[in-house]
Amino acid sequence: MPLPPMTADLSLYLHSGVYFAAAPSRLPSWFVPSLCEAFYDACVTDAQGKRTTCQTTCDNHFGGNCGCQGAYEENVAGCNQFLCAAGTQCQMDLQNPAGRPLCCPQNSYGCGGRCYQDCAPGFRPSLSTCQCECPVQSCPAPFILDHANCRCVCPPCPAGFSPVGYMQNMATCQCICPTGYTNCGDHCAQLGSNWDCARCGDRCSNGEECCPPDATNPNYHCVNVVTVANCGGCSGRACLATEGCCGKPPRCVDLMSSQLHCGVCDIRCPTNKTCVHGQCQCTVGTPCGTDCCTASQQCCASQCVNVLTDNNHCGTCHARCNPPVSTCVSGDCACASGYVDAPLAGAPDDGCCPATAPVPFWNPSYPSDPDAAVCCPVGLVALPAPWTPLGAVCCQSGSMVTALPDGGFLCIGPLQTTTP
Repeated sequence: MPLPPMTADLSLYLHSGVYFAAAPSRLPSWFVPSLCEAFYDACVTDAQGKRTTCQTTCDNHFGGNCGCQGAYEENVAGCNQFLCAAGTQCQMDLQNPAGRPLCCPQNSYGCGGRCYQDCAPGFRPSLSTCQCECPVQSCPAPFILDHANCRCVCPPCPAGFSPVGYMQNMATCQCICPTGYTNCGDHCAQLGSNWDCARCGDRCSNGEECCPPDATNPNYHCVNVVTVANCGGCSGRACLATEGCCGKPPRCVDLMSSQLHCGVCDIRCPTNKTCVHGQCQCTVGTPCGTDCCTASQQCCASQCVNVLTDNNHCGTCHARCNPPVSTCVSGDCACASGYVDAPLAGAPDDGCCPATAPVPFWNPSYPSDPDAAVCCPVGLVALPAPWTPLGAVCCQSGSMVTALPDGGFLCIGPLQTTTP
């Protein structure tokens, strides 16, 4: 017969052949304790003394059901093997070791009447807050405290900027450079490099290279390797008079014929030009600024343009069409749909007027562009009016034009037409 769950505040009783656990103060007045309680208490006393002879006494009286091991666990280890459900384990309350133990999940501890997840390695529960805390507050030099893992560790070695990093003696925290490298304090240096030429921090400038000892210098030293006197390296050669020290890596090149270095280093000739005597010259076409014009192009304002289609240089340089009224077609300004070609008296080219007002007027001074001519409706003529933006206004034939104070004008003639 299994024993009922037990805790420190309960005792075991037998009534009518049934075991039960109860606090002595809560027993019914009619209940008369049996020898079971006395024998169980004897087992407890024996277990607390860490003796094992109680097993015989319990087995003789209870038929092997006393469970001396249970008494031992309850009173010595703080728990009874029958107390907690499957999947949980009995844990002593760290804040109240003499009080009621707790049934907590695996990998947890009891504190303040609650269960908490076990602390990470190195941490331990605080008896005041029940939270995990790091018991280490300081570390002996040269170690530092790793708060995240609650342990004393070596401070990290500098990351440095050399191809190799430090090695560290974890017992002394000393940062050690590999064989063949010098400890420069913040990095492992291989002397003889452009970063640390003769010594730590001896950095070669742009265009220089760290060269080994020679007849003139017993130590590593920085040498300019992009000069015509010493081009290409520590043992570079002197360039010829027509050569320059160009490119990466630097080398002597002929500035008179190099497509990549024409006349001067890094001056590249375009694909339609060839380097001749140090100048980029047109292979095909005529020179125009930095470009070469083909047979269908003209050089206008140092740019190659197609005068057959260019609206700013139509037919010739600076002959401008007026999109969308007119566009350059085959070297001539052609009127768009809805406009008609209207010859202008004295104009260098034809103009375009709306089909409803095909009669133009062009004044050589107002303006110089024929496409900005005044276009008059049928039945009216253009009369000079120098004070207006276009230099002309539309009136009936035979009229005279006079200016008005408000900026308008008045046609004086058969129709007396006034235009605001």
